[in-house]
Amino acid sequence: MDVRLAIVGGKLQGLEAVYLAKKAGFKSILIDKRQDVPAVSLAAEFHNIDVVKEQDKTKKLLKDVDGVVPALENYNALHVLKKLCKDLGKYYLQDNKAFLITSKKDHFLKFCDAIKLPYPKLFPDNFPVIVKPVKGSGSKDVYLVKSKEELDKLMQALNGHKKKVLVQECAHGFFLSLELLGLNGLPLPLQVTCLEFDAHYSCKRVLAPFPIEWATTETLRLGERLVCGLQLTGLTDIQVVAEDNGSVKVIEANARLPSQTPTVVYHSTGVNILQKLFELFREGIPSKVVINPRNAVIYQHVAIVDKTLHIVGERVLSSATNLELKRKFFGVDEAITNFDSAKNKTIVSTLISCGKNLTEAKEKMERALELIVSEYDLKGAIDTSPPNVRCYYDQINVKRC
Repeated sequence: MDVRLAIVGGKLQGLEAVYLAKKAGFKSILIDKRQDVPAVSLAAEFHNIDVVKEQDKTKKLLKDVDGVVPALENYNALHVLKKLCKDLGKYYLQDNKAFLITSKKDHFLKFCDAIKLPYPKLFPDNFPVIVKPVKGSGSKDVYLVKSKEELDKLMQALNGHKKKVLVQECAHGFFLSLELLGLNGLPLPLQVTCLEFDAHYSCKRVLAPFPIEWATTETLRLGERLVCGLQLTGLTDIQVVAEDNGSVKVIEANARLPSQTPTVVYHSTGVNILQKLFELFREGIPSKVVINPRNAVIYQHVAIVDKTLHIVGERVLSSATNLELKRKFFGVDEAITNFDSAKNKTIVSTLISCGKNLTEAKEKMERALELIVSEYDLKGAIDTSPPNVRCYYDQINVKRC
């Protein structure tokens, strides 16, 4: 399939889109107003354009593409891109109306009330609580607050910066994610994955398949309800927490192409979410998707800082440059890495380990960490997690090398 996709935005979502485009055999035309974004080195072409301020230049470039993937969250840019696609007769691969509902967390929770999706309680009486901004993604500026005094101090500081936030109960359990395609509200769910976080609540690791059936079944049910409620035509994810008491609550949703999880779904099932999204808009019908895991997958980010290997959240990739795609990297199946470039301020790798089960995938991952520490003469490896957040990776028993 000879497809040219314009991917607008070269940070985390853009990196995901460029990676999936490469796997689908699509040509990726990356556009960003900044030159040093992570996706640049993996894209087939790069154009340094501000799509809002340089609309004529953008329109000229889009004449030669088949579709546009918005990989940014700027409302003005999204409006411009949708209009240009309509004028040019190009596929715009996002549902902006659904995105606007999900992108502001306070509005989204009101929407959850309307369609009866459960979520962690707002302004609970008990501590600890989670404080997070109403707008934004990637777990940026998320705080765990342990007392009323600490909360009052934080709220005063945030109000001084005019930052609007939500205060919610601190949910305990496994955090899961699910992507779903939608056509006029008809849901087409993909694979449930498990998310794990560093101490700053940035996603450091994704695993699939997740083996706890009641949790995946309920996640699927809530995801399908979300797609129906949004009357979605496009793609959304839904992130939930599966609590120990058997309840599943919605943490957030993002009606756009997310980062990280689509790559895991691709390596586990062979389903390329970007390819399916393009086919949905091109053909007007959802193509058949069979979710049958062929591999277990563990995907995680590591960075070298102060002669130590840190397992870190994805935000570290935002400042990474000179990234390359490598196979059989220290024994894992694939890596997006700049370890071999001496020019980098941020030395980072995303490691993708596959196996016939999660035990085999973890054994390869652990061995890779040991080899990296040895190869770069590091002090060791450090892995952190937020308090009270379940980590399924720790429950996978492996033979020590």
